Amino acid sequence: MRPKNISFIILSIILACVAFLASYCLRILPAKDTIVEFKFDRAFNYRMTTYAINLGEIPVKDPLSTYPEGKIIRNFLPLGMYYMCSTFVKTLRFFTNIDTGRLVLWFCALFGSLIFIPVYFISFEIYCSRPIAYVTAFLSSIVPAYLHRTLCYWYRYEIVGAPILFFSLFFFMKIFGASDTRKTLKFSILSVLFLVLAFSVWRLSILFLIAYIIAFVYILILKGKIAKDRWLALGVIVGLSLIFIKIIPGFTGKGLFKSYGDFPIGVLQIILHNLGIKQNFSDFTRLIVANRELQGVTLPQLFNMKFLSYSGVFVFAYIVLYFKNKSRTAQKDILTVFLIFFLALTLLFLRNKIFLGPLTAIALGASLDFVLKNKQKLKIILHLLVAIVLIKTSFDAWKLSTTRKMGTKLNVNLKEALITINETTPKNSVILCYWSDGYVIQTYTSKPTLTDGLLESPEITKRIISLSKIYYLGTEEELSKYCKRFGATYLLVPYGRKKSYAAYSGVDINDYFKKDGPTKKGEKTLLYKLLYRIEEVKKFSFMYSNEDYVLYNVK
Repeated sequence: MRPKNISFIILSIILACVAFLASYCLRILPAKDTIVEFKFDRAFNYRMTTYAINLGEIPVKDPLSTYPEGKIIRNFLPLGMYYMCSTFVKTLRFFTNIDTGRLVLWFCALFGSLIFIPVYFISFEIYCSRPIAYVTAFLSSIVPAYLHRTLCYWYRYEIVGAPILFFSLFFFMKIFGASDTRKTLKFSILSVLFLVLAFSVWRLSILFLIAYIIAFVYILILKGKIAKDRWLALGVIVGLSLIFIKIIPGFTGKGLFKSYGDFPIGVLQIILHNLGIKQNFSDFTRLIVANRELQGVTLPQLFNMKFLSYSGVFVFAYIVLYFKNKSRTAQKDILTVFLIFFLALTLLFLRNKIFLGPLTAIALGASLDFVLKNKQKLKIILHLLVAIVLIKTSFDAWKLSTTRKMGTKLNVNLKEALITINETTPKNSVILCYWSDGYVIQTYTSKPTLTDGLLESPEITKRIISLSKIYYLGTEEELSKYCKRFGATYLLVPYGRKKSYAAYSGVDINDYFKKDGPTKKGEKTLLYKLLYRIEEVKKFSFMYSNEDYVLYNVK
């Protein structure tokens, strides 16, 4: 091997290590000098991981969820991440005695940092330039839209699923550069293997399969025809994906696909409502409207600190340059489809920014390529503009990471309520609470709840809507019956969810509660009585309250 090649390999390794360390440190910063308390569904994921560590497996049924029936976990949730993280933790236990929570943070920061590897290879496949590939790979690991969803405390499925999906995308692109059928088949199998691995950790991975099919259709429209071996590759990817989906945990729950089928209906109802066309929202649509995670973003918000920052310009610059350039490769066609597809999905549901972030970084390559090939005078200006955008994005990434310490701690009053529940209620207690507090109560008190964050479950959705309607009634009788029906023995009522309960029950919050206080109609509701007229409550015994919660014992 020539000395020049050796030097290049050494330099490449050094650059890759520096990029990884910078990315890892940025992600672990929110947990500096603090013990992280996992919130919302991250608390559930942490609890499942401790099961995998301590028991060696995930229980078939979770007795703390959807009491009294319990939840068959594999029907609704993939299990891959729990086993991957538990293996990571148990391996490190040979070398350190650091607590499980801290090791989970390491796991999250590590996987979140891996995105630069597939992005590097994808960019090199598209632009055939190693410098461009390095810059895009570095941007992919710091672009705020991706960074925000992969910070160390964000222990959710996307933190593992996203890097795996981009490896699948890389091999999908390689299909269109393959020189013979054998290589085409090899790349299609590698692509589907990573896709199936992603299915095992994250249900939304199915969006990549949909995007693959759309990309094929788009290329067919552009080219007029596609080679037979490419069709063979599509058949392998779609066929194997559909086979594995039928057996992979997370895709087999009763009513699960109906819940996902309700999403497009809900989106359409919301769009028509925003256009001024009156809609009778379904129960599921009302859940979407009141859930920030399931809401969309406006175009200007894409340039915010938590989204793409100034790097958002690269998305639109890529699209302009793509349609301006008549000589387009299949790889650029695929990237165009993915950019437009996930840009649209992000505008509808903000959680899809996890995909849009790395795609934005890959799109940067087109701008860099344009700058490098331009005239000398214009090149200086373009270099300066790209540098300003990258510096601003880097600054926002740093700011986002260093100001997210609040994300590592439970709400003080919720934590106080959890301590009270632990100290004053028996082990066999069952808690009726606001759904988003369910996972936290289950994890930190080891007590079951009637609802939690599994909104894909038709039973949980039904219970949330029923409880919300009861809270806006004027008597305690229905709530008492509700508690007896499901076996709830304690009631935790939040002060700050009046608007959410109103949205779920289908009433206008302004008819009941305004900024300056309740209306006469609001004072007659059971929710107001439970929160502000505690002495009038008859069927529930007051136990404790703080600024955010009131705890009752069910008589």
